Amino acid sequence: MQEILGDKVSDHIDTKLHTCDAGMSVADAAKEMVSGGQSSVLVLKNDEIAGIVTAADMLKLVAAEMNPATTRLEEIKSHPVIEIDGDASIMDAIGAMTKHGICRLLVKDREPIGMITRKHIIEDVAKQHVEPEAPPQILCPYCESEFAQKEALSKHIDQIHIGKGLLEGNTDKY
Repeated sequence: MQEILGDKVSDHIDTKLHTCDAGMSVADAAKEMVSGGQSSVLVLKNDEIAGIVTAADMLKLVAAEMNPATTRLEEIKSHPVIEIDGDASIMDAIGAMTKHGICRLLVKDREPIGMITRKHIIEDVAKQHVEPEAPPQILCPYCESEFAQKEALSKHIDQIHIGKGLLEGNTDKY
């Protein structure tokens, strides 16, 4: 984990910034978020970033029994959007998220270049500590059962598909 904490934030960002106009309904924004696989959108007003709306904000709207079809993003956006410099460390990003009680930061290098989330950080840390992949499995050509060794496959074919003894001793094919 130490390796990633000193990394630059810009090395761990989603460079696709998803935006919606402040006048868009929450329902329409939610549809765009679902189709784009996103958990937040930046809210634009006069082509400037005016705030952010997350899936959690939308849940709060529903819990408050507000109508997503008539409520505009402008009404539920969080602002200002908390930003971090792309050259900052991952540790700095974690600190900023903790300080502000948020899960994502807008990453800037003069202009916005992406978004970093707790999820990005956790996934990148996990990738560094994943166990190596299991050895490739050998598939039975008849039923696609998986076997770790040719000998086990041969025995399976002998007993299940062909009958005892027909392939014993010849495991080169499989």
